[in-house]
Amino acid sequence: MRAVLFLAAGFATFVLDNGIFWFLDRRTGWLFFSLALSTASSVTFNYVVVRRFVFRTNIDHASALPKYLGVHFTGLLIRFAIIRAVTAAFHIPNLVAKWFADAIVYSAKYFIQRDFVFREKPTHTAAPESDRSGSPGAPVSIPPVSRPQSESLP
Repeated sequence: MRAVLFLAAGFATFVLDNGIFWFLDRRTGWLFFSLALSTASSVTFNYVVVRRFVFRTNIDHASALPKYLGVHFTGLLIRFAIIRAVTAAFHIPNLVAKWFADAIVYSAKYFIQRDFVFREKPTHTAAPESDRSGSPGAPVSIPPVSRPQSESLP
């Protein structure tokens, strides 16, 4: 079920990302600017949706967000290189080349986000790992040492 939700979030992100990219690329003609701004918008949207509705995690932003942004920044650079290579080799429009680049890069993002970005740390039990003898298990209670009472001095 999580993979289906991830695909739905991905489709909504795809529509947002490509709509912004298409508009900016047609208006400005600046490939990297268009790609960066559309990516920034869609990454913000995707982070909120994936964190809240797909992985349903309570990992704090300080832990998840830097990893998430690192994955997406790396993906941005890879997508830019693919778009440039595909448009140069096949003389196709930037938007079509972007779809090709997106398919390559985003196919791995589910696993990266599941296993690296939004993975919760395992919880450890409060039970001690061993007792004083080195045997596994709970420690044995050791009674206090009885001390002789000193005789009172006259």
